[in-house]
Amino acid sequence: MNQRTNVNTVLLDAQAKNITLPLLHLNTLRLHVESIQDQALTAQTMAEMAIEILGGTVIVEEMMARLDALFKSTHRAVIVIEESASAMSLAFEEVEGGEQ
Repeated sequence: MNQRTNVNTVLLDAQAKNITLPLLHLNTLRLHVESIQDQALTAQTMAEMAIEILGGTVIVEEMMARLDALFKSTHRAVIVIEESASAMSLAFEEVEGGEQ
């Protein structure tokens, strides 16, 4: 007994949206995080200038340490988002390749 099954490999619009929308959101998040990273770096530079002007008071040094921690955590977040976006891109390419 031979039985044949037809498998539809074409992505439906809803399926395509389920793939492309998260990728767009990840790219948008990456842009926002990079902007935050730039702002943190600017704040860090300004804090360094303040330390030079004020002669290294304890309050300014504490602020500098906090900004440095913020900069490092933001940098880690950027890396995670970039890795996630790359993984999503690869998954999207595999799905597109299977559709042909």
